[in-house]
Amino acid sequence: MEILHIFFSDNKFLDPTIEQFEKANPGNNKFLVILRGGKFKFDQTYYQHLSKCNFVNEELEPVLKEIENSKVVIIHRLSYFLKKVVSHVKRKDILISWFCWGGDIYSEKCYFDLEFILERETKEIYLKLNPHTKKFNVWRFVNYSFGTKVGKKINSILNFLTTNFLNRSIDSAVVYRSLERINYIACVIPDEYFLLKEKTNLKANQIFYSYTNIKLLCGEYYDRDFALGTKILCGNAATYTNNHADIFDIIKKGRIDNELIVPLSYGDSDQYADEITQLGEYTFGSQFNAVREFLSRDAYSELLTSCGYMIINSKRQEAVGNIILGLYMGMKVFLNSENTVYKFLISRGFVVFNIKKDFSEQNLTPLTPIEKDRNRQALEEYWGEQAVIERIGRSINLLDQK
Repeated sequence: MEILHIFFSDNKFLDPTIEQFEKANPGNNKFLVILRGGKFKFDQTYYQHLSKCNFVNEELEPVLKEIENSKVVIIHRLSYFLKKVVSHVKRKDILISWFCWGGDIYSEKCYFDLEFILERETKEIYLKLNPHTKKFNVWRFVNYSFGTKVGKKINSILNFLTTNFLNRSIDSAVVYRSLERINYIACVIPDEYFLLKEKTNLKANQIFYSYTNIKLLCGEYYDRDFALGTKILCGNAATYTNNHADIFDIIKKGRIDNELIVPLSYGDSDQYADEITQLGEYTFGSQFNAVREFLSRDAYSELLTSCGYMIINSKRQEAVGNIILGLYMGMKVFLNSENTVYKFLISRGFVVFNIKKDFSEQNLTPLTPIEKDRNRQALEEYWGEQAVIERIGRSINLLDQK
């Protein structure tokens, strides 16, 4: 069964996706890369498998044509542009699957209000840099005013009216129409599927996929022991949802003097990265180190070995690759307890810690050898190469039966 895979050119998971699907479905994959702005965001030397890809500009008709000529399509991150494309697909016999990242779920303001996954200090920065966010949104107003169940029905009526009578493109209507067309969905954390079902009009069935496995993620660092440093990795990207300012506040009040490594090489905007860099340098001085340059996988892994601790303060699923890598290396990982990733890892027996409950100077001690082994074993069970390939195979078999 041939599968059309659709990516954007800023997709960091292009290589591992190609490698994993070529193992699970060899010779039956077509990889289409949409060039945003006609170019790659990252240096092309970052990728190893571009020769296996076809390329197209970010235009509706050529992408739609590729989909209409396929039977099974997997969209790797459903951007607003691809939501528009999906909502225009006429053929009902085409199976369309959405393989989520995280940003394509939680950045959709018509059903997830960004302010509700930001902590206090970060919310102030967000409102300062994004004054337009206070603009009225009728779809979100309906959900919060009437409750999710009633709100979904009212929104369905609004979508029908805007589509068929007002004859104008409204962002929220496009989003909801595209969700109605999706047949299958794979989320990074399985429980996100139920969250989407609760918040939206999604009717898709759940399948399972992981964007990487620990062997691919670790590269030459796989199956090695590590002598870690004492630095603290703080966040994974320049995104508001990392809640950097709030974790800076916790670190400052705890009088913790470990050096901070703060990756800010990609994310929401350079403006936010600049804001966090200035705040970090003002608060911590030479203790603060922002990483503004995009690093290769091996260079980034080398940087991580200088850290013994990781803090990811996101309230939504984010930085899973970093968390996996940190756990594999033996870091002590602190997460926001409201995050679905934290809840998922706890349910599978990982040794991870609650930022607000456990993060303190007294707890900045290394994991024991038993705790490190426990995390590695749990990683192999869920994100090991064989486990991931088997999940992909089961998902492909499910698609092939339809």
